Amino acid sequence: MPAQTDINFIPDSIVKEKKVQYTKKVGTRASLIIMLCVALVAAGFLFYNLTLDRKIHTNITETEIKRNGISELKKFGEDGYMLGLRLENADNIINNRGIISILSSELYKRLPSNVTIVEWSYSKEKNLMLRGTVPGTYDPIELYKVELLKNPDDGSSNLFSDVKLKNATYDKEKGLVTFELGIMVNSEVLNGR
Repeated sequence: MPAQTDINFIPDSIVKEKKVQYTKKVGTRASLIIMLCVALVAAGFLFYNLTLDRKIHTNITETEIKRNGISELKKFGEDGYMLGLRLENADNIINNRGIISILSSELYKRLPSNVTIVEWSYSKEKNLMLRGTVPGTYDPIELYKVELLKNPDDGSSNLFSDVKLKNATYDKEKGLVTFELGIMVNSEVLNGR
């Protein structure tokens, strides 16, 4: 009789049990590997989320700091603008001091004795606005208008080309007429002086 090579003395139940144990080992290892991969992916997402939260917090903090800086710059800009206006006014005063001196001299030289100048201003448009008071009557105002339009005694041209009464009111309690004159300045004559 020939020798039988495929005779197995191991009971089938043991072989099945070994196959089941092998399958369990492979399944356990595969499950552990899958769980480990899932845990690594979850840890990666957690790390990414924490990093993203930290960046968002940093950006919010930087934004607040920059907003505060913008507020400070806004105040600085407003202060700079006011300083610029003051410098412009100072330049105008310095540049126009000769003009103002001439105008002031002419206004007061021709002023009737009972008229008081309260305020006057001169604009770049060569307009002069004069406010004043006079006791009791409107006549000195008319006299002052005529005096301002007269040519000077030295034969030179008149500095003022037009004088208009803008407003006049009488205050009974004080007995004063308050008036406002609009005076056009002859720029050619002013620049020639």
